[in-house]
Amino acid sequence: MPLREITTLARIYPWQGKHVWLVENSGVCASILDQVPSIPIISTNGQFKLAALLMMDLMVKEGCTLHYAGDFDPEGLHMAQRLLDRYPQNVQLWRMDVENYRQSRPSKQLRVERLEKLHGITNENLLGIASEMIEVKKAAYQEALVDWMVADVKACV
Repeated sequence: MPLREITTLARIYPWQGKHVWLVENSGVCASILDQVPSIPIISTNGQFKLAALLMMDLMVKEGCTLHYAGDFDPEGLHMAQRLLDRYPQNVQLWRMDVENYRQSRPSKQLRVERLEKLHGITNENLLGIASEMIEVKKAAYQEALVDWMVADVKACV
């Protein structure tokens, strides 16, 4: 949704409940929507744009819990940290832990300069993943977790 449309809104909230699901990847979003079409889900399409942040601000103001799933790469972890810092009471990481990192079969070799970015991760919920990624030196992507993610949202609706 364009920023000019978001700025005209006073409130944003799901049609039912207080849970909103956020994913980094539009393909993952589409796959989840194919199986659970009524789920309140947002694809950030990579880094957060101002429009997405303003939408999240309004949803948090309504008391929503934001369930965030990003890629297991330095950028994805930094995005998760940014959300946890911005909305500490309203963000829950979704399938972003060491076990899910391993299940997603890390395969994309990370260059040294990208691995260095992981030293900037300070949130205690992300330190284990950052440490594991530094050791393994590989990224993994949320597409590998779609079946589990679908099961999660089905259990919640």
